[in-house]
Amino acid sequence: MIELPRVGSRIVDSEIARLRASGREVLPVTAYPDRPLPDTVLEVIQKAARKMEHAPSQGLLELREAIGARLTRELAVSVESGEIVVTSGAMDALNIVFNALLDPGDEVLIFSPCFFFEGLIRLARGKVKYIGLDERNRYALDMEKLQDSISPRSKALLLTTPNNPTGHVASDEELKAIAEMAQRWDLWVVVDESYDRLIYDGNRHRSILSVPGMKERTVLIRSFTKSFCMADWRVGYLVCPLAIVESCVEVLEWRVLYNNSLSQKVAATVLQMSDGWLSDVAAEFEHSRDLMLEGIEKSEQLHAVKPDGGPFLFVNMEKLNLPCEVFSQRLLYEFGIPTTPGCWHQECHHFRLAFGGARETLFQVVQRLEEAAARQAQGGGKQ
Repeated sequence: MIELPRVGSRIVDSEIARLRASGREVLPVTAYPDRPLPDTVLEVIQKAARKMEHAPSQGLLELREAIGARLTRELAVSVESGEIVVTSGAMDALNIVFNALLDPGDEVLIFSPCFFFEGLIRLARGKVKYIGLDERNRYALDMEKLQDSISPRSKALLLTTPNNPTGHVASDEELKAIAEMAQRWDLWVVVDESYDRLIYDGNRHRSILSVPGMKERTVLIRSFTKSFCMADWRVGYLVCPLAIVESCVEVLEWRVLYNNSLSQKVAATVLQMSDGWLSDVAAEFEHSRDLMLEGIEKSEQLHAVKPDGGPFLFVNMEKLNLPCEVFSQRLLYEFGIPTTPGCWHQECHHFRLAFGGARETLFQVVQRLEEAAARQAQGGGKQ
Protein backbone atom coordinates (compact mmCIF):
# COMPACT_ATOMS: atom_id res chain seq x y z
CA MET A 1 0.00 0.00 0.00
CA ILE A 2 1.33 3.44 -0.98
CA GLU A 3 1.18 5.94 1.87
CA LEU A 4 0.39 9.41 0.58
CA PRO A 5 -0.30 12.75 2.27
CA ARG A 6 -3.38 14.72 1.32
CA VAL A 7 -3.04 17.36 -1.39
CA GLY A 8 -1.83 20.50 0.35
CA SER A 9 -4.40 22.91 -1.04
CA ARG A 10 -7.24 20.59 -0.05
CA ILE A 11 -5.97 20.46 3.54
CA VAL A 12 -6.25 24.24 3.66
CA ASP A 13 -9.66 24.19 1.94
CA SER A 14 -10.96 21.76 4.55
CA GLU A 15 -9.76 24.00 7.37
CA ILE A 16 -11.31 27.06 5.73
CA ALA A 17 -14.66 25.26 5.51
CA ARG A 18 -14.42 24.15 9.14
CA LEU A 19 -13.57 27.64 10.37
CA ARG A 20 -16.36 29.30 8.40
CA ALA A 21 -18.86 26.70 9.60
CA SER A 22 -17.94 27.63 13.17
CA GLY A 23 -18.52 31.32 12.45
CA ARG A 24 -14.88 32.33 12.02
CA GLU A 25 -13.89 34.76 9.26
CA VAL A 26 -11.53 33.67 6.47
CA LEU A 27 -10.84 36.24 3.79
CA PRO A 28 -12.15 35.15 0.35
CA VAL A 29 -9.00 35.24 -1.79
CA THR A 30 -9.02 32.99 -4.85
CA ALA A 31 -6.60 31.51 -7.37
CA TYR A 32 -8.94 31.54 -10.35
CA PRO A 33 -11.27 33.99 -12.11
CA ASP A 34 -14.63 34.19 -10.40
CA ARG A 35 -17.36 35.44 -12.72
CA PRO A 36 -20.65 34.00 -13.96
CA LEU A 37 -20.90 32.11 -17.23
CA PRO A 38 -22.67 34.02 -20.04
CA ASP A 39 -26.41 33.55 -20.56
CA THR A 40 -25.73 31.66 -23.79
CA VAL A 41 -23.89 29.00 -21.81
CA LEU A 42 -26.65 28.80 -19.20
CA GLU A 43 -29.15 28.06 -21.98
CA VAL A 44 -26.92 25.21 -23.19
CA ILE A 45 -26.78 23.82 -19.65
CA GLN A 46 -30.58 23.75 -19.36
CA LYS A 47 -30.99 22.08 -22.73
CA ALA A 48 -28.25 19.50 -22.16
CA ALA A 49 -29.52 18.65 -18.68
CA ARG A 50 -32.83 17.51 -20.17
CA LYS A 51 -31.08 14.97 -22.37
CA MET A 52 -28.06 13.44 -20.68
CA GLU A 53 -25.88 10.98 -22.56
CA HIS A 54 -22.75 8.93 -22.04
CA ALA A 55 -19.70 10.68 -23.45
CA PRO A 56 -17.04 8.64 -25.30
CA SER A 57 -14.15 7.73 -23.03
CA GLN A 58 -11.80 10.00 -24.98
CA GLY A 59 -14.26 12.89 -24.66
CA LEU A 60 -17.02 14.46 -26.74
CA LEU A 61 -15.93 14.90 -30.33
CA GLU A 62 -17.35 18.42 -30.52
CA LEU A 63 -15.22 19.45 -27.55
CA ARG A 64 -12.06 17.79 -28.85
CA GLU A 65 -12.56 19.42 -32.25
CA ALA A 66 -13.02 22.83 -30.60
CA ILE A 67 -9.89 22.33 -28.50
CA GLY A 68 -7.89 21.23 -31.54
CA ALA A 69 -9.03 24.22 -33.60
CA ARG A 70 -8.15 26.69 -30.86
CA LEU A 71 -4.72 25.18 -30.17
CA THR A 72 -3.90 25.05 -33.87
CA ARG A 73 -4.60 28.79 -34.09
CA GLU A 74 -2.81 29.69 -30.87
CA LEU A 75 0.29 27.54 -31.19
CA ALA A 76 0.76 27.47 -34.97
CA VAL A 77 1.04 23.67 -34.83
CA SER A 78 -1.58 21.20 -36.04
CA VAL A 79 -3.56 19.58 -33.22
CA GLU A 80 -6.16 16.99 -34.24
CA SER A 81 -9.14 15.81 -32.21
CA GLY A 82 -7.69 12.29 -32.09
CA GLU A 83 -4.66 13.60 -30.17
CA ILE A 84 -6.81 14.99 -27.36
CA VAL A 85 -8.18 13.23 -24.26
CA VAL A 86 -10.73 15.11 -22.15
CA THR A 87 -10.21 14.74 -18.41
CA SER A 88 -11.73 15.77 -15.10
CA GLY A 89 -9.40 18.74 -14.70
CA ALA A 90 -5.64 19.13 -15.04
CA MET A 91 -4.91 17.02 -11.94
CA ASP A 92 -6.75 14.10 -13.52
CA ALA A 93 -4.84 14.59 -16.77
CA LEU A 94 -1.52 14.39 -14.93
CA ASN A 95 -2.65 11.25 -13.11
CA ILE A 96 -3.59 9.61 -16.41
CA VAL A 97 -0.38 10.60 -18.19
CA PHE A 98 1.98 9.33 -15.51
CA ASN A 99 0.16 6.02 -15.25
CA ALA A 100 0.33 5.68 -19.03
CA LEU A 101 3.99 6.68 -19.37
CA LEU A 102 5.88 5.42 -16.34
CA ASP A 103 7.32 2.03 -15.51
CA PRO A 104 8.12 1.25 -11.86
CA GLY A 105 11.19 3.20 -10.79
CA ASP A 106 11.15 5.70 -13.66
CA GLU A 107 12.22 9.20 -12.66
CA VAL A 108 10.30 12.39 -13.29
CA LEU A 109 12.37 15.57 -13.10
CA ILE A 110 10.60 18.61 -11.62
CA PHE A 111 11.84 22.17 -11.21
CA SER A 112 11.08 23.40 -7.70
CA PRO A 113 9.41 25.23 -6.04
CA CYS A 114 6.45 23.44 -7.55
CA PHE A 115 2.86 22.29 -7.12
CA PHE A 116 1.91 19.14 -5.17
CA PHE A 117 2.89 16.68 -7.91
CA GLU A 118 4.77 14.02 -5.98
CA GLY A 119 1.73 11.95 -4.99
CA LEU A 120 0.65 11.62 -8.63
CA ILE A 121 4.03 10.23 -9.61
CA ARG A 122 4.26 7.89 -6.64
CA LEU A 123 0.79 6.53 -7.48
CA ALA A 124 2.19 5.64 -10.90
CA ARG A 125 5.15 3.85 -9.19
CA GLY A 126 7.56 6.53 -10.36
CA LYS A 127 10.13 8.57 -8.47
CA VAL A 128 10.55 12.33 -8.25
CA LYS A 129 13.84 14.16 -8.62
CA TYR A 130 13.57 17.84 -7.73
CA ILE A 131 15.71 20.50 -9.38
CA GLY A 132 15.90 23.48 -7.04
CA LEU A 133 15.79 26.94 -8.58
CA ASP A 134 17.33 30.15 -7.23
CA GLU A 135 15.07 32.89 -5.92
CA ARG A 136 17.91 35.39 -6.46
CA ASN A 137 17.68 34.56 -10.17
CA ARG A 138 13.88 35.04 -10.17
CA TYR A 139 13.41 31.25 -10.33
CA ALA A 140 14.69 31.10 -13.91
CA LEU A 141 14.99 27.54 -15.22
CA ASP A 142 18.52 26.24 -14.62
CA MET A 143 19.64 24.15 -17.59
CA GLU A 144 22.95 23.19 -16.00
CA LYS A 145 21.15 21.72 -13.00
CA LEU A 146 18.71 19.96 -15.32
CA GLN A 147 21.58 18.42 -17.25
CA ASP A 148 23.26 17.26 -14.04
CA SER A 149 20.00 15.68 -12.81
CA ILE A 150 19.39 13.43 -15.81
CA SER A 151 20.12 9.76 -15.16
CA PRO A 152 19.50 6.48 -17.02
CA ARG A 153 16.17 6.18 -15.12
CA SER A 154 14.95 9.64 -16.15
CA LYS A 155 11.76 9.27 -18.19
CA ALA A 156 10.17 12.71 -18.21
CA LEU A 157 10.47 16.35 -17.24
CA LEU A 158 7.39 17.92 -15.68
CA LEU A 159 7.29 21.62 -16.54
CA THR A 160 4.72 24.14 -15.27
CA THR A 161 4.42 27.50 -17.01
CA PRO A 162 3.36 29.81 -15.51
CA ASN A 163 4.84 28.12 -12.49
CA ASN A 164 2.74 27.40 -9.44
CA PRO A 165 3.73 28.89 -6.96
CA THR A 166 6.48 31.24 -8.28
CA GLY A 167 4.73 32.64 -11.36
CA HIS A 168 7.79 32.18 -13.58
CA VAL A 169 6.86 32.00 -17.27
CA ALA A 170 9.22 29.95 -19.43
CA SER A 171 10.97 32.04 -22.09
CA ASP A 172 11.61 31.07 -25.71
CA GLU A 173 15.26 30.45 -24.84
CA GLU A 174 14.38 28.21 -21.90
CA LEU A 175 11.90 26.18 -23.95
CA LYS A 176 14.38 25.72 -26.78
CA ALA A 177 17.06 24.58 -24.32
CA ILE A 178 14.64 22.10 -22.72
CA ALA A 179 13.65 20.83 -26.16
CA GLU A 180 17.28 20.27 -27.13
CA MET A 181 17.95 18.37 -23.91
CA ALA A 182 14.76 16.30 -24.19
CA GLN A 183 15.65 15.26 -27.73
CA ARG A 184 19.25 14.49 -26.80
CA TRP A 185 18.32 12.32 -23.81
CA ASP A 186 15.04 10.92 -25.15
CA LEU A 187 12.89 12.49 -22.44
CA TRP A 188 9.17 13.12 -22.45
CA VAL A 189 8.12 16.65 -21.51
CA VAL A 190 4.83 16.87 -19.62
CA VAL A 191 3.83 20.54 -19.50
CA ASP A 192 1.09 21.89 -17.26
CA GLU A 193 -0.20 25.15 -18.75
CA SER A 194 -3.22 25.60 -16.49
CA TYR A 195 -2.60 29.34 -16.11
CA ASP A 196 -1.78 30.07 -19.76
CA ARG A 197 -4.22 33.01 -19.87
CA LEU A 198 -2.83 34.75 -16.78
CA ILE A 199 0.27 36.41 -18.25
CA TYR A 200 1.29 39.93 -17.23
CA ASP A 201 3.26 43.03 -18.20
CA GLY A 202 2.54 42.77 -21.91
CA ASN A 203 4.21 39.37 -22.24
CA ARG A 204 2.76 36.33 -23.97
CA HIS A 205 2.46 32.65 -23.15
CA ARG A 206 4.80 30.30 -24.98
CA SER A 207 4.27 26.56 -25.34
CA ILE A 208 6.93 23.93 -25.85
CA LEU A 209 4.47 22.16 -28.15
CA SER A 210 5.31 24.87 -30.71
CA VAL A 211 9.04 24.12 -30.66
CA PRO A 212 10.08 22.13 -33.76
CA GLY A 213 10.54 18.43 -33.06
CA MET A 214 8.72 18.47 -29.71
CA LYS A 215 5.19 17.43 -30.61
CA GLU A 216 6.13 13.74 -30.69
CA ARG A 217 7.55 13.84 -27.13
CA THR A 218 5.30 16.40 -25.40
CA VAL A 219 2.13 15.97 -23.39
CA LEU A 220 0.33 19.31 -23.04
CA ILE A 221 -2.15 19.75 -20.19
CA ARG A 222 -4.63 22.58 -19.71
CA SER A 223 -7.63 23.32 -17.53
CA PHE A 224 -10.95 25.07 -18.04
CA THR A 225 -11.00 25.91 -14.33
CA LYS A 226 -8.50 28.74 -14.63
CA SER A 227 -8.82 29.67 -18.29
CA PHE A 228 -12.61 29.84 -18.64
CA CYS A 229 -14.04 30.46 -15.15
CA MET A 230 -15.25 26.85 -14.79
CA ALA A 231 -13.79 26.01 -11.40
CA ASP A 232 -16.42 23.53 -10.25
CA TRP A 233 -17.10 21.90 -13.62
CA ARG A 234 -13.91 19.79 -13.48
CA VAL A 235 -12.93 19.85 -17.14
CA GLY A 236 -9.39 19.66 -18.46
CA TYR A 237 -7.59 17.92 -21.27
CA LEU A 238 -4.32 16.52 -22.45
CA VAL A 239 -2.77 16.61 -25.90
CA CYS A 240 -0.36 13.80 -26.68
CA PRO A 241 1.12 11.82 -29.59
CA LEU A 242 -1.23 9.27 -31.12
CA ALA A 243 1.15 6.55 -29.95
CA ILE A 244 0.05 6.95 -26.32
CA VAL A 245 -3.58 8.06 -26.74
CA GLU A 246 -4.89 4.51 -26.36
CA SER A 247 -2.88 3.98 -23.17
CA CYS A 248 -4.24 7.22 -21.73
CA VAL A 249 -7.82 6.24 -22.59
CA GLU A 250 -7.34 2.82 -21.01
CA VAL A 251 -6.13 4.41 -17.77
CA LEU A 252 -9.08 6.81 -17.84
CA GLU A 253 -11.59 3.99 -18.35
CA TRP A 254 -10.27 1.95 -15.45
CA ARG A 255 -10.45 5.02 -13.22
CA VAL A 256 -13.81 6.60 -14.10
CA LEU A 257 -15.19 4.82 -17.23
CA TYR A 258 -15.95 8.20 -18.84
CA ASN A 259 -16.31 11.84 -17.84
CA ASN A 260 -19.35 14.05 -17.35
CA SER A 261 -20.99 14.91 -20.68
CA LEU A 262 -22.75 18.03 -19.36
CA SER A 263 -19.46 19.62 -18.30
CA GLN A 264 -17.99 18.79 -21.69
CA LYS A 265 -20.90 20.38 -23.58
CA VAL A 266 -20.50 23.53 -21.53
CA ALA A 267 -16.76 23.58 -22.23
CA ALA A 268 -17.35 23.13 -25.96
CA THR A 269 -19.82 26.02 -25.97
CA VAL A 270 -17.40 28.29 -24.10
CA LEU A 271 -14.59 27.48 -26.53
CA GLN A 272 -16.71 28.31 -29.55
CA MET A 273 -17.78 31.70 -28.14
CA SER A 274 -15.96 34.99 -28.40
CA ASP A 275 -13.53 35.52 -25.52
CA GLY A 276 -14.81 39.04 -24.96
CA TRP A 277 -16.32 38.20 -21.57
CA LEU A 278 -12.84 37.08 -20.43
CA SER A 279 -10.79 39.85 -22.04
CA ASP A 280 -10.10 41.74 -18.81
CA VAL A 281 -9.38 38.77 -16.52
CA ALA A 282 -5.58 38.93 -16.89
CA ALA A 283 -5.63 42.71 -16.40
CA GLU A 284 -7.65 42.31 -13.20
CA PHE A 285 -5.22 39.74 -11.82
CA GLU A 286 -2.24 41.88 -12.83
CA HIS A 287 -3.71 44.83 -10.94
CA SER A 288 -4.33 42.61 -7.91
CA ARG A 289 -0.76 41.31 -8.09
CA ASP A 290 0.62 44.85 -8.07
CA LEU A 291 -1.62 45.89 -5.18
CA MET A 292 -0.51 42.94 -3.06
CA LEU A 293 3.16 43.33 -3.96
CA GLU A 294 3.14 47.00 -3.07
CA GLY A 295 1.74 46.18 0.34
CA ILE A 296 4.09 43.28 1.01
CA GLU A 297 7.17 45.27 0.05
CA LYS A 298 6.31 47.81 2.77
CA SER A 299 7.01 45.10 5.31
CA GLU A 300 10.57 44.81 6.54
CA GLN A 301 10.11 41.09 7.12
CA LEU A 302 8.46 39.92 3.87
CA HIS A 303 9.52 39.90 0.24
CA ALA A 304 8.25 38.31 -2.99
CA VAL A 305 9.64 37.96 -6.50
CA LYS A 306 7.27 39.67 -8.93
CA PRO A 307 5.49 36.84 -10.79
CA ASP A 308 5.31 36.94 -14.60
CA GLY A 309 2.02 35.04 -14.58
CA GLY A 310 -0.37 32.92 -12.54
CA PRO A 311 -2.48 33.87 -9.50
CA PHE A 312 0.05 33.46 -6.67
CA LEU A 313 2.75 35.31 -4.78
CA PHE A 314 5.47 33.14 -3.27
CA VAL A 315 6.40 35.20 -0.23
CA ASN A 316 9.81 34.97 1.45
CA MET A 317 9.45 35.08 5.25
CA GLU A 318 12.99 34.00 6.18
CA LYS A 319 13.56 37.11 8.32
CA LEU A 320 10.83 35.97 10.69
CA ASN A 321 12.97 33.03 11.82
CA LEU A 322 9.89 30.83 12.10
CA PRO A 323 8.92 27.54 10.39
CA CYS A 324 6.73 28.32 7.40
CA GLU A 325 4.09 25.79 8.49
CA VAL A 326 3.74 27.55 11.84
CA PHE A 327 3.39 30.97 10.23
CA SER A 328 0.86 29.70 7.67
CA GLN A 329 -1.24 28.25 10.48
CA ARG A 330 -1.01 31.51 12.38
CA LEU A 331 -2.08 33.49 9.31
CA LEU A 332 -5.16 31.30 8.91
CA TYR A 333 -6.27 30.86 12.52
CA GLU A 334 -5.38 34.30 13.90
CA PHE A 335 -5.68 36.57 10.86
CA GLY A 336 -8.06 34.75 8.51
CA ILE A 337 -5.56 34.61 5.63
CA PRO A 338 -5.41 31.29 3.74
CA THR A 339 -1.95 30.27 2.49
CA THR A 340 0.06 27.12 1.90
CA PRO A 341 3.50 26.77 3.52
CA GLY A 342 6.50 26.82 1.23
CA CYS A 343 7.83 23.48 2.44
CA TRP A 344 4.82 21.84 0.77
CA HIS A 345 6.18 23.37 -2.45
CA GLN A 346 9.75 22.13 -1.76
CA GLU A 347 10.99 25.57 -0.64
CA CYS A 348 10.98 26.40 3.07
CA HIS A 349 10.91 29.92 4.57
CA HIS A 350 8.11 30.90 2.16
CA PHE A 351 4.35 30.76 1.84
CA ARG A 352 2.07 30.76 -1.19
CA LEU A 353 -0.63 33.42 -1.28
CA ALA A 354 -3.38 33.75 -3.91
CA PHE A 355 -4.17 37.30 -5.00
CA GLY A 356 -7.54 36.91 -6.73
CA GLY A 357 -10.47 38.63 -5.07
CA ALA A 358 -12.21 41.93 -4.47
CA ARG A 359 -10.05 45.01 -4.02
CA GLU A 360 -11.36 45.54 -0.47
CA THR A 361 -10.43 41.98 0.44
CA LEU A 362 -6.89 42.38 -0.88
CA PHE A 363 -6.39 45.56 1.16
CA GLN A 364 -7.42 43.60 4.25
CA VAL A 365 -4.98 40.81 3.37
CA VAL A 366 -2.11 43.29 3.06
CA GLN A 367 -2.94 45.02 6.34
CA ARG A 368 -3.22 41.75 8.24
CA LEU A 369 -0.02 40.39 6.71
CA GLU A 370 1.89 43.47 7.84
CA GLU A 371 0.43 43.13 11.31
CA ALA A 372 1.23 39.41 11.54
CA ALA A 373 4.82 39.86 10.35
CA ALA A 374 5.45 42.87 12.59
CA ARG A 375 4.01 41.10 15.63
CA GLN A 376 6.21 38.05 15.01
CA ALA A 377 9.31 40.21 14.48
CA GLN A 378 8.67 41.99 17.79
CA GLY A 379 8.40 38.69 19.60
CA GLY A 380 4.64 38.77 19.92
CA GLY A 381 4.17 35.39 18.27
CA LYS A 382 4.97 32.05 19.86
CA GLN A 383 7.42 29.67 18.24
